[in-house]
Amino acid sequence: MTELWDIYNTNITLLNSYYDFLLYSLSSGRSGKQIVQVYRIPRRLWVYGIVTFLDVLKNVVSIFIEHDICSSFIGYSFNILSGLTDLEMEGWVSEKLGDLSRMAIALYPSRYIDWKISSEFWYTTALKTQYGFGKIYYHIATVQQDNLDALVNIGKSVFCRDTFVPTPQYMRMVIDNINQRNFVDLPVVDFIKVHKILLSSEFNSDLELIKLVSYYSQNIGIDNNKVDFFVRTKGVVNEHIESPGYNQDNDYENKLNFWFQRSSSFALVNICQVVGFGNSANPFARLFGLVEALKERKDRKEKKDKRKKSVSNGDQQQDQANGTRSIDIDSEDSISSKDLSVEEWFQASDYINKNALELAMRMFANYLNGPIITSTPHVITYLYFIISIGEALRETPTAASFFEFLLHAILPRKPLVVYLNEVLDHVRKHKPEIIDKLEELRPSIMSEGNFINYFNKNENLTEVWKCWGTLWYDQIQIKEDFANFRDAGIQRDDFLDVPIGGVRYNKELNNDRYTRILLLASYIADEFNFGLKRGVDGFQFAEYAFENTILRSDVIKGTVHNFLRDSRIQGLNSPIPETLLYEKSSSANITSDVISWLRSKSSSARTSNDSNQSGGISYVTDADNEADYDEEEDDREQLLSNQIGDDNRVLGNIGIGMDSSLSFFVLDTNMWLKHCGKIFKSVRSHIFRLAVPLVVFQELRSLRRSPDGNIADAAVRAVITVRQLASEGCVLALKLNGTEAPSLNDIKDFENNSTWMNSIDDSIIESSRLLDINANNLNRAKNAEAGNNTNTTISFSILVTEDRNMRLKARTKLVPAYQAKWFFQILEKVSNGRCND
Repeated sequence: MTELWDIYNTNITLLNSYYDFLLYSLSSGRSGKQIVQVYRIPRRLWVYGIVTFLDVLKNVVSIFIEHDICSSFIGYSFNILSGLTDLEMEGWVSEKLGDLSRMAIALYPSRYIDWKISSEFWYTTALKTQYGFGKIYYHIATVQQDNLDALVNIGKSVFCRDTFVPTPQYMRMVIDNINQRNFVDLPVVDFIKVHKILLSSEFNSDLELIKLVSYYSQNIGIDNNKVDFFVRTKGVVNEHIESPGYNQDNDYENKLNFWFQRSSSFALVNICQVVGFGNSANPFARLFGLVEALKERKDRKEKKDKRKKSVSNGDQQQDQANGTRSIDIDSEDSISSKDLSVEEWFQASDYINKNALELAMRMFANYLNGPIITSTPHVITYLYFIISIGEALRETPTAASFFEFLLHAILPRKPLVVYLNEVLDHVRKHKPEIIDKLEELRPSIMSEGNFINYFNKNENLTEVWKCWGTLWYDQIQIKEDFANFRDAGIQRDDFLDVPIGGVRYNKELNNDRYTRILLLASYIADEFNFGLKRGVDGFQFAEYAFENTILRSDVIKGTVHNFLRDSRIQGLNSPIPETLLYEKSSSANITSDVISWLRSKSSSARTSNDSNQSGGISYVTDADNEADYDEEEDDREQLLSNQIGDDNRVLGNIGIGMDSSLSFFVLDTNMWLKHCGKIFKSVRSHIFRLAVPLVVFQELRSLRRSPDGNIADAAVRAVITVRQLASEGCVLALKLNGTEAPSLNDIKDFENNSTWMNSIDDSIIESSRLLDINANNLNRAKNAEAGNNTNTTISFSILVTEDRNMRLKARTKLVPAYQAKWFFQILEKVSNGRCND
């Protein structure tokens, strides 16, 4: 080890020399800037000063653990890099700090230091100023905690100017790893699994897989209770996210938050699949210049290899570890998009993944039919994508006929027009300040040429920023390498500081999103021939008609016929009502000034009463009902009665079929850890009856040894509390079969079951279900003995958990399941002055 420390000291001296040289060269006089650029001193610092020695340490750690030297070198390297204060190097330094953190993962077991969080932070910082670099997108995807955002960045890595080119096998392995992250929701897991299927090599030949993806596409947003989230009451724009009442079938607040947070990421991943996910034969990829980007990357790589034969192996080893493949474009695929004829563009439709198209358009239609505040990020992303197609067609006119036909065939025309008109009506009637703000911004917008250029330099919406750097967004404006985030066009830095899962709903940004939607839709209507048009009072849609020259081609006729006959495409479109059809004769009466048009009075003629309505529950209607909900107990009972709708259930003080003197509440482990004191006070005051599954008690006992001090302390308190309540006879100890255990120390269920901790949630749900069945059977037997043959049903067990997936799973097994918010509301109602806190 003495030799290793000697090498360490030599390497530190080298780092100090590089640092001193850069510090003086880039000082106020900047006399050495040209030398720094010509000899690429920062790169030499990184490769020779840091990466080489890290590679040595990695090999040493594989033989014996030596954390002192690892931590010393990584810490020193961090100080050297972060000390480079030149503003022009800010993005490069952030990227290298992310790389350094990622490389440290191989040197430290996760139980010592988790470098992934550090790596994700620095890569995110780098992405504020650097766009279009595939390796940064790929590297952040390998360390991100949010699996859906990781999938977004994987998609961006293969569809940007400096594209990352992995092998198909390696891509599937990366997506497998993404799907195994800790922070997951069931809908996200299913979504990623579907995209993994879309990328599989056997997908196009496996009919069952094709049917599976189509089935998933047609059932997005429908939970296990057959409740469809994506339903909206006609003409209602509700901006309130919280509902004071609770409905077991309508978990409005959590669902709305989830679908809002994930909306833009869902759209971006679907768009990545539509454009081919790196497949250069896809017509979208051709239109947006993926072939040219791959050629440029190949040329740069060849020039680099010729110019530097003796460069360090660091990057080559890294490429091998990342599974990158050599770029080999087929001669047919390498033809520039501008050289393709009209017929060749139509024939390129064979390379479109029809299932990806179906999934993208059905989810788009669902968001258009759902609550408006949930849909805005999703809709904004798609409107920018449509604009990018139009801008690309200006440079490739031979592709115009094909993409105009394609968009008319796949866009959800009716939901889109109805949605845009409802937003327009809402703004005109209730948001006049939006139009006033646009008038104030008119001089600034005009100075930039149009509003798209203005917002590209003053962006404040996270969903738009996430589009930057992709080849398709480059058609709107190319984002490259900037000195700071303000130069990149970000209005303020804090809006990119978002939690895991996506940006939270903020009512204050609704006006900005409504403005953006209406301006983007107006731009599409005025600039492109995609069917969407501005009518006198609102948006309309024009029917598509082929040009006569197109119809003369038998090749195009056959391609169009086959495309439209595909069952996955046939279900995407719906007929447009006559009230929403565009009449060219009325265009003379439409002002060209969009802001003046937005201010004009609305007309009810354009709205359609026969818009798509699902048979499911309307979430916005329920939310409005709950917003008017009176806190009186009789109204709560009436609300629960309407929800449950079972005439055989008795009326209790909680609701239909539920009474605090009969029903047992079953709390999961997290409830005990978070609310131990309140539960103790309420049970001691006999406010409700408590059943404790033995599996919960055993898990609490095991958590006393948790490495997290807070969890361990909470578990100790919970175990003491449960034991005290049990000693006072206030607790029903519940076995796995739903019967009462003789004591909390009964371990017969666990003696011969070493894997009981792998299915704790299922065990809690099953014991609750069996308790309810056993208690109802006993109750019916007692009624029969007493000569009472009334067939009444009581919910003897009620599960309370903050885990949404667990609640949904419980309800599929007919176990009433609620969240903590509802539970504590009930305690307040039935306490009658007794101590409950």
